[in-house]
Amino acid sequence: MIRGSNRWAKRVELKDSPFIKKVLKSKFEADTARYLMTQGLDAEDIYESLKITYVKPAQKGNYKPDWPLPNGVIVETKGRFTAADRQKMVQVSKQHPHLDIRLVFYSDPTRTKINKGSRTTVAAWCEKNGFRWAWGSVPEAWLNEPEKPIIFGKELPDAE
Repeated sequence: MIRGSNRWAKRVELKDSPFIKKVLKSKFEADTARYLMTQGLDAEDIYESLKITYVKPAQKGNYKPDWPLPNGVIVETKGRFTAADRQKMVQVSKQHPHLDIRLVFYSDPTRTKINKGSRTTVAAWCEKNGFRWAWGSVPEAWLNEPEKPIIFGKELPDAE
């Protein structure tokens, strides 16, 4: 079911999942939730369960990662990867270098450019900025990595 009048903020409700009332931001997030559930993870419990405070240039902001996994890997799923998204990811990474944030893209990041007219691909941007990335779905290897401590459902301390 699509909700909202803003065409950029369409929301997709999972009708076939255990958490019918949970509204996700895209079909891609819904597909990721289904996949994580098939891997034995409780997608409802971990979806945006972590709140990371970071400082935007001249203002404070909050980042709620899509999928903070139980092993400490933080997965962000991206359809569009805008300049604002890229800036936010760089700021959060600089201010919280202990976090293992990884990106999963809907479109092939080795072919997708960061913007029209640019020669830089999304994959090249990720590598330049120190982000691990995947295309299509969360790699099983990421799910099976050793645990790194993150307190779920709690706010991380402010960046200094």
